[in-house]
Amino acid sequence: MKKIFLPIFLIFVLNACTSYRALKHFNKDISYTQAVLYSKKADIVYKDVVKTIFYATFMNKVHEKYDDKYYNFVIGIYSEEETLSDYALSLNNISYEKIKDIKQDSKIYKSISLKNAWAKYYYVSFKKDKDITSILLELRDSNYKKASISFLN
Repeated sequence: MKKIFLPIFLIFVLNACTSYRALKHFNKDISYTQAVLYSKKADIVYKDVVKTIFYATFMNKVHEKYDDKYYNFVIGIYSEEETLSDYALSLNNISYEKIKDIKQDSKIYKSISLKNAWAKYYYVSFKKDKDITSILLELRDSNYKKASISFLN
């Protein structure tokens, strides 16, 4: 009987001492966890070659401080020759209202999960529409090739 209770007791004690939050071992906060959930990547491809990598993190869902009268995104673009000004960026076919460069040493850059050291990052805001349930971000180049990323509002 003792042989049965000892392993059960040890399992109970060891299990009671564990944490169920997996990211605690990576020293990341809850905002980073949310950023993982609300970050996506898409590519613009020409003849089976990736020409542009497009990253987006939906900041309204990451932390409540970003949820204001705009849909706010951290957008990352990696292209060998181009910057965001060489593309048309839209949310449900509507242009952005505000844009700001993000430096790699900024706090908001550190909170996003999809990072590329060679990409340029921007904080982009679109006017919020309460009737929208599905968000489609599109990045188009001058040749009308596009990368699309969708989120649920």
